[in-house]
Amino acid sequence: MNETFGTENLENIYCTPWWWDQTYDNSLAAQRDYFAMLVQRIDKQIYESEQILAGNRTILMPYNQWYQEALDSLRAEMKREGGLDWALSGAWYLTFAPAAYWLWWYLVPIELILWILGIILLAK
Repeated sequence: MNETFGTENLENIYCTPWWWDQTYDNSLAAQRDYFAMLVQRIDKQIYESEQILAGNRTILMPYNQWYQEALDSLRAEMKREGGLDWALSGAWYLTFAPAAYWLWWYLVPIELILWILGIILLAK
């Protein structure tokens, strides 16, 4: 993402072509902010782990249990959005390969419907 959209204005790149669906939640800016939040959370966990191991902080449970709970919590958060690239795929196709986006989501289903209708009409 950084290489492809490095100089782009992420606030104006969405994963949908429809104006009514172009909200912050469907933008690359939201995805960038979400990544930044996850990185901060991971950095915080690393810092807390270092503090615990150095003896500067005490916890009321065994370290292994604390570490496992921290990992499980982070994994659950990463799965909450259904993957970490919910906006990136659609935005990339719309920006760099719009024909592929429209072909997959609109032309293929329309062609399938036309084939089915043709078969039904010929069967009568």
